[in-house]
Amino acid sequence: MNIPQVSTAFCGQCLRTASLIIAWSLTISVGIVWSLYLSLLPVIFKEYDFSYGRGFQAFFSILGMILTYFFIEHCLLLWGVLKKQQYFLLPWIVVTCLTISLGICAAAVLLIMALVESPVALLFFVPNSLFTSGLIYCLLVIYSYYQEISNNSNTQYSAVQVI
Repeated sequence: MNIPQVSTAFCGQCLRTASLIIAWSLTISVGIVWSLYLSLLPVIFKEYDFSYGRGFQAFFSILGMILTYFFIEHCLLLWGVLKKQQYFLLPWIVVTCLTISLGICAAAVLLIMALVESPVALLFFVPNSLFTSGLIYCLLVIYSYYQEISNNSNTQYSAVQVI
């Protein structure tokens, strides 16, 4: 299966520049969400100690682990783009593919809910679709940059030339 690739992005920018823009913006945004979560965590555990049960605390603990993983993954993406190391891009590519799959499934469910049950589901469908579309574009740019780095590293350091 061939994944489509782009040669330029963001109105003619080279793939490296576009990948740097994506990596910096995503790392900063995930870092902000992660730091807000960490700053609110003591308040959440203090206020809602056991009134909602242990499931509530388990949910926020798992959410913290997921946010921590996302932050590390986005830092690896940024490092890989800065240092032109293609293997650091792979965790982000894999998790973004999974996130896009979940986003498409959620969009389908929300659209069915909007058509069958309640038009209020469209309020969630539109932002979900926009977010998923943006992730698809970011994935195309980062994957294209990954392929560009892979092709350059294979030709630069190849000991045997295939004729």
